[in-house]
Amino acid sequence: MGNTDLDVIPSSPLAVNTDHMCVITLPSLEFHDFDALPVKTTLYNNGRTVTMNGIWSSDKRPSISGSSLIDRYCFSHLHFHWTENNNLGSEHTINGKCHAMEMHLIFFKRSCKTIFEAESQQNGYVTLAYVFNVSYKSDNTIYIIHRFNFIQTKIIIF
Repeated sequence: MGNTDLDVIPSSPLAVNTDHMCVITLPSLEFHDFDALPVKTTLYNNGRTVTMNGIWSSDKRPSISGSSLIDRYCFSHLHFHWTENNNLGSEHTINGKCHAMEMHLIFFKRSCKTIFEAESQQNGYVTLAYVFNVSYKSDNTIYIIHRFNFIQTKIIIF
């Protein structure tokens, strides 16, 4: 067995069944420098997902630590999964249900220089997944998803 319980989690996609889960108590997940704006942001639509990358000053890159993590993990990028069918967009299922959209925040271990180096290491990266449901009530906080189709190729925002 490896360093954390994360070593026994199967690869994506996950079919989460809450009936087969138990409650455990862990320290809180800590979020660091998420209020720091990137120096440069890139959005890219490859036809399957929209990815956002950022460049931060070296001491202000967002990161996470705590909970069951044995190190600090630095933000690499985020990407979205969705389809035109509001019930099939998520990669993972919860109690057999897909959700309209899923967002993944990808982090790599601080000791690694890049996400590519981290992918070859045990516990080298962490993914936080958030699922979204459709609401027919107006919500300007997720306005970005209405603009995904306008991102045709790479867009660099300075």
